[in-house]
Amino acid sequence: MTTHQITELLDEATKKNYEIIILGDFNRDINKYLLRSPLSSRTPHILNIIDKFHLTDIIGKFFSSPKPTWFSSTASSRIDLILSTEHF
Repeated sequence: MTTHQITELLDEATKKNYEIIILGDFNRDINKYLLRSPLSSRTPHILNIIDKFHLTDIIGKFFSSPKPTWFSSTASSRIDLILSTEHF
């Protein structure tokens, strides 16, 4: 599924006042980008979606320092996310 298709689905869900939950492996170190502002053309698509639809990082909401979800012998990062609408 493309970013455009995901955005269209989320637009439709928002118009119908649906609560939104998105989860998965986004292959991006989310902690690296979450605190950056403003968003730019180099920002990963998922962050633009988080911003546009006012999604909340559920793991970040409950843990002040979320643990990495991906590890190699030399690095680690948090690439798995659970996102939802803010009221959920």
